[in-house]
Amino acid sequence: PEDSRWKSEWYLGGLKPSQKCALETQAAFLVLLSDLCKGKNPASNVFAERLVPLHWLVQTAIRIAMLPISAELDDAAKDTVVLAARLQHALLTFMRNVYLGWGIQDL
Repeated sequence: PEDSRWKSEWYLGGLKPSQKCALETQAAFLVLLSDLCKGKNPASNVFAERLVPLHWLVQTAIRIAMLPISAELDDAAKDTVVLAARLQHALLTFMRNVYLGWGIQDL
């Protein structure tokens, strides 16, 4: 039940402006934190891993990937899909830089 409500809110563009702003801020925070950890010592990665757990990243990325996308979306729903894509990019960037990037140089 909760998952279907979450999907329909995103799909129908039912997010309030404050919720959209919070998601934009969250995406920006994830990108900033992942950039700060990129190529640094393991202690900064451990801090970031404790702050943003992997299970939350995976669950959120899967939920976003499961969103229905259709060509017949209204403008509000299209804006929401763009926001979802930004958040998905931030999640994957964080996973790559923090959880997978311990021995990886700039890719």
